[in-house]
Order: sequence, then structure tokens, then C-alpha cells
Amino acid sequence: MRDDLAVERFCAQRAERNLRPAVASLRHLYVSRVRRLEASDQLPQAPFSEADKYRALRLEMLGVERAAVVGLRQQGRINATVLRAIERSLDLEEARLLEL
Repeated sequence: MRDDLAVERFCAQRAERNLRPAVASLRHLYVSRVRRLEASDQLPQAPFSEADKYRALRLEMLGVERAAVVGLRQQGRINATVLRAIERSLDLEEARLLEL
């Protein structure tokens, strides 16, 4: 299994250098993460919550807003500086929504 190879590599690094405490801590973190992900694969999928629905709708709206602002730039109604400022704002909101 590919996950086991990464754990073996951690063990090898620990032996190669004097990083025993750091590598042991990272190994524990990595193994815990793999176990959590494997367990989550076995859980039934929960229906979308209201927050999930809001997030999906808002992400779709951001795409529409992005297309509209590009259209305004192509029409010459806004300049490149304004376009970049608006796109930055949209990017930040999108990143915030995706990390939830």
C-alpha cells in the first residue's frame, strides 16, 4: 500500500539523521490522519446541510460574478486595475468558502 511506503520512509529518515523526536511525532500524525481518512470512507454520506447548500450556491454565484466582471473589462467599462481588484476579492471569498 502506498501509505505504508510513506511511513517506511519516515522510519528510514529517523535512522539516517538524528531526528528521532520530530520524525516520531510526524509519523504519529501521519498514521492518525490515514486511519481517520480510512474510517471516514466507511461512514455513510450525510445529506447536505444548509451550510453546504449555501456554500455551493455562493461558489456558483462567484463564478457568475467573475464572468460578469471579465465581460465589463472586455467591453472597456472597467480597466485592468479594477478587474484585478475585483478578482482578488472574489478569489479571497472563494478561498474562504472552500476552506470551511
